Amino acid sequence: MKKLFFILLLAVGQQINAQEVTVARWLGNARAAVSYTFDDGLMDQYTLAFPELQKRGIHATFHIIGSKVGGDHKGTPCMTWEQIRQLHQSGHEISSHGYRHIGLNKLSGEALRYEIEHNDTLIYNEIGIYPRTYCFPGGQKTPEGVTLALQGRIGARMFQTSIGSKRDSLWLSGWLRRLIKNQEWGVGMTHGILVGYDHFTDANIFWQHLDEAASLRKEGKLWIAPLADVAAYQAESDTL
Repeated sequence: MKKLFFILLLAVGQQINAQEVTVARWLGNARAAVSYTFDDGLMDQYTLAFPELQKRGIHATFHIIGSKVGGDHKGTPCMTWEQIRQLHQSGHEISSHGYRHIGLNKLSGEALRYEIEHNDTLIYNEIGIYPRTYCFPGGQKTPEGVTLALQGRIGARMFQTSIGSKRDSLWLSGWLRRLIKNQEWGVGMTHGILVGYDHFTDANIFWQHLDEAASLRKEGKLWIAPLADVAAYQAESDTL
């Protein structure tokens, strides 16, 4: 039986021609990738950013703080669960930003587990999905926190570029061009649109930037996708 198997394998092998196989760095052979991420689940991310993203067919990632939903975060109104469900149903990624937005460097043991897992439970109960990525509050990490936060996920936001606050159109355009030149993945981060931490000085700066990004996507130069999708593609590519 082993001899027969060997003969069959040899026969099949003789019919195979060697081919060079390559994996595109980014989906669609785009030159670069961009993920737009919105922190804290603030209300104007829904009332202002959501409609503009929809107009351009851009899907983004929204990092939700479970204890703040339907209330406010540092005085800035936050989205409701119904609004978050609408984002999810429209193809946007709903990600975890911790239950109380406490830096993981301040927690350990059961308190750390609760901060991460209770937020996952809330999101699952409210919109029916387990968050595929995690966003570290304040960017604070510990080895224990990273290990726990990554369990069962495709990844976490480990780097980002602030695109709100004092950024202008020229700077944002240059950011996209640099990503394309270097064939990199850019993770844009902001909180508020017109109110809240690091909000834009003028929302039109952001809308014009999204127009440029959408144009570069149409040209095949840019892949725009939620954090989880790019992280998953990168993981698959690295494995291959």
